[in-house]
Amino acid sequence: MMSIIVLIEDNENNAKLMVKILQAKGHTIHRAPNALTGIKLVGKLNPDLVLLDFGLPDLDGKVVANRLSHIARTRHIPIIAVTADTTSLTRRLALALGCKTVITKPIDTRTFPEQIAMYLTPVSV
Repeated sequence: MMSIIVLIEDNENNAKLMVKILQAKGHTIHRAPNALTGIKLVGKLNPDLVLLDFGLPDLDGKVVANRLSHIARTRHIPIIAVTADTTSLTRRLALALGCKTVITKPIDTRTFPEQIAMYLTPVSV
């Protein structure tokens, strides 16, 4: 059984690409097109990983990361920020808010699966 991943991403093209890559690796992906839906999905599904766009239309991704990492029920879930903002300030802020790492957009389709796999706990059979 592969991992359950919640993808919080408002850009349809970015979401389709990430879903396609991760589903090809056997992961189950649940997509939320905005922050509030994403927070609810994470609470409901208790996924193995959250991929979080920082540029969301309703709440800033940084607010979402902070919220998820401070809620007892979700603080154990690794969060990976996915953003087009390549500044070191954004990277430091993401890590300070509980994200495990930052992946910059556009994603590198060759390395993306390995970047994700590093934060997934292997499932014992």
